[in-house]
Amino acid sequence: AAAVADLAQSLRDNDLVRFSKLSVPTPVYARFEQRWEEQKAAAGEISDEDRASFAEGLGRLTAPDAEATLYAELEPSLIQFETEMAPQLPLMVAMGSGFATASIQQNETLSESQKQHATALIGALAGWITTAPLGDREKAREAIGVAVRTARGLDIEDADQMRALSFEQAMQKGGQVSGGLKGVLAIYGLDVDATLDSVKAERVSMNGDNARVKVSYSLAGTPVSFEMDMVRRDGGWYSPELIANAEEQLDAPLVDEDHFGHEEHDEDAAGE
Repeated sequence: AAAVADLAQSLRDNDLVRFSKLSVPTPVYARFEQRWEEQKAAAGEISDEDRASFAEGLGRLTAPDAEATLYAELEPSLIQFETEMAPQLPLMVAMGSGFATASIQQNETLSESQKQHATALIGALAGWITTAPLGDREKAREAIGVAVRTARGLDIEDADQMRALSFEQAMQKGGQVSGGLKGVLAIYGLDVDATLDSVKAERVSMNGDNARVKVSYSLAGTPVSFEMDMVRRDGGWYSPELIANAEEQLDAPLVDEDHFGHEEHDEDAAGE
């Protein structure tokens, strides 16, 4: 139960380094650090095109007039949303959540507990989004301000600097982005930090190195609970699902971005 609570607290603190270390045993985490460097080596040199694309995207968020420019680009979409989509939003959300719930129930890889949890999440988020002030102009300006401040706070100047980050440095930057995203969602009424503060975990059962924990929390005012398995490994308690997902990623082939791009181009040429 304490291990689950620590995971929630690390997300509450936007500490993705700690979250990563708490998610998997130390040897698996060490493999992630090694894999990060191996993936960078396999990706090869950054192309001039990718450098330019990265610089353009970053510049849009960090330019001195970024807030005003981004809002001017967004305002036509806000007008369109207000006049065309907003009246239909409740129906669209109802149809979308119904489809998603049906898909979850038909999924044969999910346990019954996982299905119940996912269904509860969809219900809570559907309730939030139907009342969220998505077309509000001032909130849009505020959200853009958060996004811009977050981008500037990353202190990244170009693609080469981004590529040079170590695994932990990248996770630290990811934590900053996570904080910015939570800030934007909070503007629209979805307080993720409040949700993480509400997490409570209690042991349901324990048999040697295996246990089951009940996790409860509140999302957008809706109480949600589910049960999850935990396994003791190397002196710590972990989710076997998180370990399995991590090991699957680590065992996957490295992606050679340049080689993949050439292959894709060759296939297109052959088709033509």
